[in-house]
Amino acid sequence: MTHGAASSATHPIQAGVPQNSVLGPVLHLLFTADIPVPESTSIVTATFADDTAVLATGEYYETATGMLQAAPTSIANWTRKWKLVINARKSVHVDFALRPHSYQPIYIENRLIPHSTHAKYLGIFLDQRLNYQTHVKAK
Repeated sequence: MTHGAASSATHPIQAGVPQNSVLGPVLHLLFTADIPVPESTSIVTATFADDTAVLATGEYYETATGMLQAAPTSIANWTRKWKLVINARKSVHVDFALRPHSYQPIYIENRLIPHSTHAKYLGIFLDQRLNYQTHVKAK
């Protein structure tokens, strides 16, 4: 890149979009526009910038969890295709439920997604009962 008499070295981008650039957010939206979205109306994929949340609803926990497992699998295949890396340390599995249920693990690329009682998404702590106690305590 050149500006006046000054210039900087160029580096090819192997995958993804450049960080901290003016066009970065627009390029990211274009780059991730084809992220897999499940066909089921019981599953929602919510994205904002580089944060992605996958939510599954169902009358029965086992049904919702079974549908939910399909989403990380298809997203992992998509990220491999486009040479993106999923940050496993930021991934978390929270069961939002009022009724007791047995735990069923969720995996992404054969790695267990850690189970937690809450998740932070877009600056808000969402706890498993959705009563915002975790968020209030954090703030």
